[in-house]
Amino acid sequence: MPITLSEFLNAEKKIEVEFRGEKIEVFFLVNALNTEFIETYYGKTWHETHPGENRLDSQLAALIKGWNLVDDDGNEIPVSLEVVAMLPLALKKELGEAIWRSVEEPDAEEKKG
Repeated sequence: MPITLSEFLNAEKKIEVEFRGEKIEVFFLVNALNTEFIETYYGKTWHETHPGENRLDSQLAALIKGWNLVDDDGNEIPVSLEVVAMLPLALKKELGEAIWRSVEEPDAEEKKG
């Protein structure tokens, strides 16, 4: 069955990250880690075109499309650069590493295919 390029590039994958006793579910764009992404976030002009912006925060905000983080009233907190910037650095590092591992190591269903 054919798949459109936009469907392919917007495919989401769910991962779970355990951080300080809490399990955080994250939905991210599994096929977004491509040459364009690398050039955007690792190019020589990054700091010139994004002054004052943290590269890791920007990467996570671009990749993560949803999570199970809620506010004090139980409302889902949308993913944004501002919210990602508030997260503890250790959590951001773990999220980034979990995303890379998930992309590099297909899960059991992907291996069957």
